[in-house]
Amino acid sequence: MARRRFNPDIHHRKSLRFSGRDYSWSGIYYVTICAEYRDPIFEIPELRQILEENWQALPKRFPGVTLDEFIIMPDHVHFILWLDSAREDPPTLGDVVGAYKSLTTVARAPARGCPYPLL
Repeated sequence: MARRRFNPDIHHRKSLRFSGRDYSWSGIYYVTICAEYRDPIFEIPELRQILEENWQALPKRFPGVTLDEFIIMPDHVHFILWLDSAREDPPTLGDVVGAYKSLTTVARAPARGCPYPLL
């Protein structure tokens, strides 16, 4: 599938984040992340394993994070996590999601049959 370039005349992507919301606050967050190009690549067992392993590793990287539900769909993942801002230097939701996306992409090697980033 050819990648389309961003065209501001036809692409009007709006942020789904609430303005004024501090995403480092303690709370429960529901997140959906889609595979690049929305291809059903998460049906590949090795890629599912990468997603699962990196999900389980997040609390080691971010002690203020508690994992809840995690569901892998063919072309996206859903998860719920808890942030504890009472900890010193708490991570923001963006820190956690950004690290997860980066770690899963780096863990995937082109030899595993996926020529582009996972998320």
